[in-house]
Amino acid sequence: MQNALIYNLTLKIGKHISGQWLQEMETQIIPDCSNESSLISTQINRILIEDNEDDTFAIQFIFPSYAIFEEVGKDMFKKMVLMIDKNFKGKYVYFGTMMEVMHYSNYTV
Repeated sequence: MQNALIYNLTLKIGKHISGQWLQEMETQIIPDCSNESSLISTQINRILIEDNEDDTFAIQFIFPSYAIFEEVGKDMFKKMVLMIDKNFKGKYVYFGTMMEVMHYSNYTV
């Protein structure tokens, strides 16, 4: 059995537009780009750092395997960047990181 793969997109965007960006990500971009049958989950996290001008986010997409990421993930991210660029081109920077899940525990709070 293959381990799940997390594709993490770290994105930095100005505080003055981060609320609009976040709303578009939640309501339009992620739903339009993600093939839910190929994803285990998605998550958007704000990274807690002190920066007076920008907000930084980690957007995580968990795929069942590297093979499924190869099959659908690359095209999904190309589409996502084009959709983000529609209203935010030149107003953000990002980089991606792939991580293989080696251990997972789920605790109830």
